[in-house]
Amino acid sequence: MPLLALIGVPAAATADKHGRASYEYKVTGLDYQATGALVGGITQAPGDCSVGDASWVGQVMTGNADLSKLGSLGDGALEIGRRGTEGGINAEQAMSSTLSGSEHTEVTECNGDGLHPGQMTDYRTTDCGETIPSDIAVSAQISGGVGDRVVIDWNFFHQGPGGFLLPDAFDCVEHFFFDADPCKTRARLAQFTKKKFSLPFKCQGLQAQPLGATNYTLFSSDAYANGVVSVKRAKQR
Repeated sequence: MPLLALIGVPAAATADKHGRASYEYKVTGLDYQATGALVGGITQAPGDCSVGDASWVGQVMTGNADLSKLGSLGDGALEIGRRGTEGGINAEQAMSSTLSGSEHTEVTECNGDGLHPGQMTDYRTTDCGETIPSDIAVSAQISGGVGDRVVIDWNFFHQGPGGFLLPDAFDCVEHFFFDADPCKTRARLAQFTKKKFSLPFKCQGLQAQPLGATNYTLFSSDAYANGVVSVKRAKQR
């Protein structure tokens, strides 16, 4: 039995003489939400007080901007053949990101005498918070063997400031880093032959050390994103 018939698609109506079927798509919607939290610190001499010791925390939230893009947000294509399936869908949407609950505290004076551990006697605190615009680009790479299931590899990138699930744009004295772990979802192949369909995703990025070389002695960040890409079939052949 032909592959297309196995996934519920009339082969005679969609496949060429080589058993291939091709689809082209337009992206009609992209809903995206992401949150992240970060904590970092610098301790020069554990158990002692040193001028320059510091700690910082903060949260970042990203979501669709109030004035999101209208019309087509992207496109894609997929080819189903006797040896498997391959294709991709790409989309862009306007986002708004906010840094909140962010504070950086740095030790400015200690009472140590060099022989005995000192205590902090003065410090400086910086509060941070801002909202920035950023466009996110989403790429869904689709692949599968012979069968009715495909794997979707998701990739995210904030254009302009850079960054993955969250924009690489915020500082509170120290820079805020958020990474993204590999993210995969699965779907039935028959879904991609419908006139309209949606692709949901849930992705995360957990990081125990900052990107690049730093003098941080404490660092942890996590980012979580979820959303859905709405698609309509534009052409099949």
